[in-house]
Amino acid sequence: MSTSPAITADSESGAPAAASAAYPFTRLMYWCVRREFWENRSIYIAPFTAAGLLIFVVLITVIEAGINAQPLSGDAGEGIGGTLLWIPYMLIAAPVLAIGVFVAIAYCLGALHGERRDRSILFWKSLPVSDLTTVLSKACVPILLIPLISFVAATVAQLAIYAMMLPLFAAKAHLIWAGVPVDYHTMRMLWAGVPIGYLTLVMLYGLLATALWHAPLYAWLLLVGGWARRMTLVWAVAPIAGLMIVEQIAFGTDHLGTMLQDRLSGSIPIAFAHVTNGNLPGLPGLTPGRFLTDPGLWIGLAVATFFLGAAVLLRRYRQPI
Repeated sequence: MSTSPAITADSESGAPAAASAAYPFTRLMYWCVRREFWENRSIYIAPFTAAGLLIFVVLITVIEAGINAQPLSGDAGEGIGGTLLWIPYMLIAAPVLAIGVFVAIAYCLGALHGERRDRSILFWKSLPVSDLTTVLSKACVPILLIPLISFVAATVAQLAIYAMMLPLFAAKAHLIWAGVPVDYHTMRMLWAGVPIGYLTLVMLYGLLATALWHAPLYAWLLLVGGWARRMTLVWAVAPIAGLMIVEQIAFGTDHLGTMLQDRLSGSIPIAFAHVTNGNLPGLPGLTPGRFLTDPGLWIGLAVATFFLGAAVLLRRYRQPI
């Protein structure tokens, strides 16, 4: 029995839609995000490389400081249980987290542009995955995946550095901090003085809050990457810089610059409040309720939705470069 050509054509054209409908949206999103993870190895290589270099540099510094150390007394040792502990603990993670932000920017600029440049978009469009799912999965990488990877890398660096510092200080048991010998009991106090659990939660919360606050910026970079044929970074920065210059010349104001500055760093005052917790002055307090109800967050998410919608249309109709 022969098959009608019309029936065969209809079956072939409806195969992708039928296959897409057979898989739930969450499963398609999971595999799309996983594909981005596989294809962009810098997402995890860069943060962990930065963490490894930081561990090495701090280890060399601590060894040299331990060799040349002199006994401390008086006010020099009063910071053992105070701010001098938890501030360095957070600063250790800063380079790793900064590398994660740069990786997110580079990824957004190349996510849609790269598949047009190497013409792999023709292959990915042949799969039963919609443009909406693909763009949303790419947006999840800088907003969710990279912050989580940076968090893990920074936590590993923090724990590794403190695990190396404690034995080094213990080996120098002749040192005196505030007139107290650095013995086993003192080392336990030194470790207990760093609120690892709380500060780890603070770091994770801050990363996710900042990523949500930066969502319109990442969506804009994705949109420009899907539109520009080359020099994506220039096309992403030049229109904004041009508008800022025109506003300054024509009106003598800097509203756009202020809005951009607020979008870059405005999440911290909203997401955190400084509180005093025992002997840890200035310990950051979490204010998720204030952050989630702030109008600036939802306005930014609305703008990000608009940019992502435009990116979906661009991916649907733009041709390979």
